Amino acid sequence: MPDSGIVCDDAAGKAAAAITGPRSKVSNDTPNGWIILTFTADKKNITVFKTALEENDDKSFEAMKEVLIDNKGLVGYLAIDLPYTTVSGQARIKQAYISFSIDGEAKIKDNICMTTSVDAVKKLFGGIPKTIPIKDWDDMTAAYVIDEISEKRTK
Repeated sequence: MPDSGIVCDDAAGKAAAAITGPRSKVSNDTPNGWIILTFTADKKNITVFKTALEENDDKSFEAMKEVLIDNKGLVGYLAIDLPYTTVSGQARIKQAYISFSIDGEAKIKDNICMTTSVDAVKKLFGGIPKTIPIKDWDDMTAAYVIDEISEKRTK
């Protein structure tokens, strides 16, 4: 895919460093939170739309989804720490990377930006093992995303 020229701005870099950094100073079992990244109006940069990285922020998947629902038509990327329990009973926290563009709501130009900006986002996070594409609100659930990143909660 040709380089789109879309780059991540400094705010996106700082948010990415916060979400990918060490877990909470209080406990390694505490999720870092989530960030929502989207495109600037001129479509030249990826920037922070909203974060939940501070100690008192609601870091739940549901809180993040509410932000998306309140801003229908938004297109971009998410990074979120998701706590879950494996089928063998082990508590885990894994980071999920999601590209979101809800069918019927997203603008065509935003969808084009999505397909041409993947490399910029991978670079921002220092490599991404798997990006989960979500195009339907029915798939925008913690259970679905956890199953995707944990191989049905086996890892």
